[in-house]
Amino acid sequence: MGAVDIAGSGAVHLIGGSAALASALMLGPRLGRYDQGIGPLPLGNPVNAVMGLFVLWWGWLAFNSVFCTR
Repeated sequence: MGAVDIAGSGAVHLIGGSAALASALMLGPRLGRYDQGIGPLPLGNPVNAVMGLFVLWWGWLAFNSVFCTR
């Protein structure tokens, strides 16, 4: 088909996604998750969420700048 799979990312994501789905199905929802209905839970800490976003973003930039510019 002409596709190039860099570093086997297709296989890695397939195995990781399958393992995550199987784990989520076996574990089920957290205890007390649906005590107040099915609405979304409040955000825990917005500062931590934004910091995590920046860590992921910088990691993505570093990976792509090193491996995708060759």
